[in-house]
Amino acid sequence: MRRVNLPRSLPSHTLALTTLLLAGAGAEAGTVAYVNAAGTCDYPTIQAAVNDLPAGSEIRLASNEFVLNSALSVFNREVRIVGGYPACGAPASTSTTTLRAGFSGDAVVSILGNVPGALSLDLVNLDLVDANNPTGNGGGMLVIGQGQINLYNVGIFNNIAEDGAGIYLQSIAPGPLGVSLLAGTQVGAVGAGNDALRIGGGVYCAGARVRLGATQISGNSAAQSGGGVRAFDACQLISTADVGDTRIDGNSASEGGGIFASSGTQIELQSRPGQRLSISGNVAQGDSSPRGGGVYLTNSGTQFIAHGAWIENNQAQLTGAGLFVTNGASATLDRGTDACAVGDDQCSRIAGNQLRNADGSLSGNGAGVFVSSAQASISHTRIENNSSFTAAALRASGSAQLLLSNVLISQNSSSLRLINIEGDASAGLDLLTIADNSFVGAAINVSSTAPAALSLARSIFLVPEGNSHVSGAGATQFSCLNTGAGGALGGDAHLPAFFDAANGIYRLRNDSQNLDRCTAMGGESPVDLAGLPRVIDRPGTPNNIGPVDRGAFEDVESLLMDGFED
Repeated sequence: MRRVNLPRSLPSHTLALTTLLLAGAGAEAGTVAYVNAAGTCDYPTIQAAVNDLPAGSEIRLASNEFVLNSALSVFNREVRIVGGYPACGAPASTSTTTLRAGFSGDAVVSILGNVPGALSLDLVNLDLVDANNPTGNGGGMLVIGQGQINLYNVGIFNNIAEDGAGIYLQSIAPGPLGVSLLAGTQVGAVGAGNDALRIGGGVYCAGARVRLGATQISGNSAAQSGGGVRAFDACQLISTADVGDTRIDGNSASEGGGIFASSGTQIELQSRPGQRLSISGNVAQGDSSPRGGGVYLTNSGTQFIAHGAWIENNQAQLTGAGLFVTNGASATLDRGTDACAVGDDQCSRIAGNQLRNADGSLSGNGAGVFVSSAQASISHTRIENNSSFTAAALRASGSAQLLLSNVLISQNSSSLRLINIEGDASAGLDLLTIADNSFVGAAINVSSTAPAALSLARSIFLVPEGNSHVSGAGATQFSCLNTGAGGALGGDAHLPAFFDAANGIYRLRNDSQNLDRCTAMGGESPVDLAGLPRVIDRPGTPNNIGPVDRGAFEDVESLLMDGFED
């Protein structure tokens, strides 16, 4: 088994936060006790202190490492365990303490709450490592029952379990079971991930409520599903406003390399200005159906809501390298009201996701997003630089319902089409900019038998010379389009007049004929892809039909001028 070189030093923001937490806790707790590995402080072992101290106590660990002979058990206790103290009696924590499993067949820390209100546990400045539990649940930490567990700057590395190699969470009625991963907590790391022999490499969540704040779930693996997170039984996964990025990256599984969510799981993740939420570099790989590199969602009632998320550079082989939604699940992606700085048109991204075979060749159908007999609503998002054999950007099949608005689709690459609408799926596309993609044949193939398989409106839809816009026998409807030379689909043939497409700036210039070009239908988003005001009727620009600009960006140059422009 790999051995992690620990303890970790504390980042300055983490040290400040944990110091503040400890100061508040010390005033509240009645008893503070120190434990070191030699057993020469207040208690001979951590377990003895946990068992003996009254509710609300704090246990301070004054050694770099403890090698445990059995799982540290916390049963219906209200206690705080803090690592990183340099000596018995030291006033402040300065680093982390490692709890290393010197045994097999259990988690490093085993936590049980079966009485309402009895379990309240804070773990601070700790590393839980080296569990070897290949036929059991939980590697770094096992939590069953009800209560509240808070992790602050806790590292969970190099653990093995059948399910939930990093953290195993199972809520038991009447619940609830709440777990917060905060302040630099890491579940796995590159070269030090947790390994589930079945499901849930990083986090296994059954019915619990998990809060993520400045947390990293990285480098974990699962043989079947949920390399980073495996969530089901109405698990809730929610990001917080805590300072620092939250990342689910570099994980792997056969399905759902980053996240696999089913059975009514509710996920709501949100970036904020200067605080990124990313699901990146995850891989769906294996001998059976490698799908959903970044996120895999299935079952009615399962919901994924992401405000300002980056789903990028994930990989799978069959379909849905970025986002895979099936069997009644739903996904909603947008920029959110608090997720992005105004003017930032890259805060919501489905980018750089790939479908590839083991030999590196392009494979599969639907790299960026795949939706099958499910629902996906995507707005204020860049879908770019995705690649696969066909349908690099989007694929909808079965009875899928796909809605896109204020979306840029650019720089995607396929051997065949850009978008596939199959089965009896339907796609409603409005206020899109589709430009600078690479593919062979038609950009959108519509083979769906739905009565309204494809509706495309108020959009800029450009294809490379020699390619066609739409193919297939499915029912289509088009209105108010700029389709470039030839005026396909009844669209206008003029140039789009982008501000600087070569550098990825697809906002419209002052001289664009796409300004004030389409009718306002009512109910439009108040902002465009960049979060700038939408439906601006420019003074001095005659309306062709109405005040809405075509494409993902509304012209706002008049609002940005300061009076000194030439």
